[in-house]
Amino acid sequence: MKKRVTEVVAGVIFDNRRVLACERPAGKKHAGEWEFPGGKLEKGENPAQALKRELAEELALDVLVLDEMYRLSTVSDNGNELVLHFLRALKKPGSEPSACENQQFCWLELDRLDGVKWLKTDLEFVEFISRKRVNK
Repeated sequence: MKKRVTEVVAGVIFDNRRVLACERPAGKKHAGEWEFPGGKLEKGENPAQALKRELAEELALDVLVLDEMYRLSTVSDNGNELVLHFLRALKKPGSEPSACENQQFCWLELDRLDGVKWLKTDLEFVEFISRKRVNK
């Protein structure tokens, strides 16, 4: 049987020297862990389109998508391939996040990303950007 590939976008949304993080709400898989906001690509969408749609639905947030910072391919809990696109984005002026799905969110300083318990896949990205900051 051919493995299914699921593509997911995660928004690394910058506002000054902070990034937005969201806690997975109770009742969802990995509840209580933190992630960069986003979701699954729908048929016909590219990653930037998916991110803009997901952020509008989940956080009523409008962003300017810049580029892909990191791509991670892993095997999901069900054995299928999961491809995560971490996209750099800027919060548009006047647009502020709102918890449309009762999730907690916060802005984290770049040097304080270890202040929350990250979802495993997002933790790999956090470690990647932490190494880049240290090596600069």
